[in-house]
Amino acid sequence: MPARHMSMRRFGLAAFTAGSVMLAACGGSDSSTDATDATDAAVTTAAPDTAPPPTDAATTTAAPTTVAEPVVAFQPTDTGFAIDWSALAGPPSFSHTAGADPYYLIHTKPAVDGFFLSLEMYTVYGTQWTGQLGTFDIGCSASSTGICAHFDPDGPGPLGDLGADFLATGSVTINQLDAEGYDIVVDELVFSDGTTITGVHMVGVV
Repeated sequence: MPARHMSMRRFGLAAFTAGSVMLAACGGSDSSTDATDATDAAVTTAAPDTAPPPTDAATTTAAPTTVAEPVVAFQPTDTGFAIDWSALAGPPSFSHTAGADPYYLIHTKPAVDGFFLSLEMYTVYGTQWTGQLGTFDIGCSASSTGICAHFDPDGPGPLGDLGADFLATGSVTINQLDAEGYDIVVDELVFSDGTTITGVHMVGVV
């Protein structure tokens, strides 16, 4: 083989060998980079060593406890007593009696209320009232209305009935009075000793 050809052949072989070495080196570098990328992708952020602080539970303020004052139906005044019918300790008594002289009887119960107040309302005995609605005098006589009032401030106690002399005066407004119930406002009630009863609005049903 001519010397020139031998020299070119050696040169080509050397160049081929060097190129192979470079390609191998490049190939190794790419493989290393891919492995690094894969490793980086696999890395995740670890959870914190400490848990977050607990959230305080919502607190509520309890409403203050209140105790209602007892309502007393019977209160003294400068001239007598004020009576709140709606605050009686028990249901009052109401009855309607038929017969020759039908009458209505409404009264408190001394055993539970501690005092006695009543209206006896005769529809025939008195000439000025026969059972109709409206405003009428309190008068326990045949010449008056036949509407009689009785009051004992201590009920079963030693004090007597202030209306026992049948001299109580005043007036009532009758809004309802029948077998179903009653609605009567005591406008004024004065007994013979000067004791006055105020604030009485009698309301009840059978």
